[in-house]
Amino acid sequence: ALDRSTAVTGDSEIRFEQLRQKIFSIEEMVSGKRSSRGFGSSPTTISSRLSMVELGRVNTWGLTDTQKQQMVYVQVALEELEPKVDNLFNNDFPAFKKTLLKAGAPWIPDGFTDATSDEPEDMD
Repeated sequence: ALDRSTAVTGDSEIRFEQLRQKIFSIEEMVSGKRSSRGFGSSPTTISSRLSMVELGRVNTWGLTDTQKQQMVYVQVALEELEPKVDNLFNNDFPAFKKTLLKAGAPWIPDGFTDATSDEPEDMD
């Protein structure tokens, strides 16, 4: 709704964009930049390192030294990622929810609603 709105950008839109950028940053740490996929050599990510470790499952001698080192890199990256994700869920999302509620936005506390119903609908 914010993207389609013709209203002047306000505090909510700015906070929403900041929240989106934080999410994109986390996504890039895990999977890399979407725009760079398929173009030459891409930087390593948590996902690419885990894929390399996954190759250890198909051999009979276990993880190689390189794969073990990749796991160390993954652990370090996850230690950096964990506080960012915790901050999103414990601070940023609840704060943005309060901003939306204050602005009068509807809120569905249980998440998504059922797409189907047993109740018949009246048609005009």
